[in-house]
Amino acid sequence: MFNFFKKQPKTPDYNAQPPIGGGDGSTKEQVIVLNCASIGMAQMLMNRIISEKFGKKGIDWKGGIEMFAPGANGPDSYIRILTFSLKNGIRERFYFDLTRSMKVVDKLRGAM
Repeated sequence: MFNFFKKQPKTPDYNAQPPIGGGDGSTKEQVIVLNCASIGMAQMLMNRIISEKFGKKGIDWKGGIEMFAPGANGPDSYIRILTFSLKNGIRERFYFDLTRSMKVVDKLRGAM
């Protein structure tokens, strides 16, 4: 039974954080934090961030391998690594923290 009088562990207040934060995305230590609940919104933000730096998707850069890696905060944090190729053939990669988006996905999986 839930005890309303017992002090509950504090959960992060995601709404008090900016939608995009963290580092420049160049390494796992400089991860770009995407603070959005929707995985679709996170994908749009990832593409926008890359496009702002490298140009139009499909013209100036093309997507490559995408993978997840454990985040710095243990098994409950999620880092998405996006690799892509520029039109000159150079390969790049960005690191994004999708912890909030993936927590929503995990919650939905548990509801099914």
